[in-house]
Amino acid sequence: MKSAITGKSDKVVSLFRPRQDKIVIYLTNTFAGLIMKDAGVTRPEAQSGEGFSVDITEEQIGDLEGNVILWFNREKEAFAKLEGSQLWATLEGVKNNKVHPVDWEYWMSGLGIQAANSVLNDLNTFLAD
Repeated sequence: MKSAITGKSDKVVSLFRPRQDKIVIYLTNTFAGLIMKDAGVTRPEAQSGEGFSVDITEEQIGDLEGNVILWFNREKEAFAKLEGSQLWATLEGVKNNKVHPVDWEYWMSGLGIQAANSVLNDLNTFLAD
């Protein structure tokens, strides 16, 4: 998998799911987290833990820092709420227009080679300069 992301090691990729009452950061022991780790994708320090996920509040938006920000959910209004936050505008990925929604079906709960390939395809697309 590392060869699929060759030359993109300067990117720090954030992955989370905004909810109405919290923000869920997905760590390395998730389907997408393991693929990203195996592919050599760098994650923000707050997202490099070995667990499944961690919940944060809007005041902890700094934990979402990354020069590429990927998010997914089924609650569109939750992202709109986050996007309206003054803290959101301070993130590097936001400032550089590198915020991308990804399909929750294969990023969060996808299994198998087709889902893994879809995650890798997205990473290649979103990590391109």
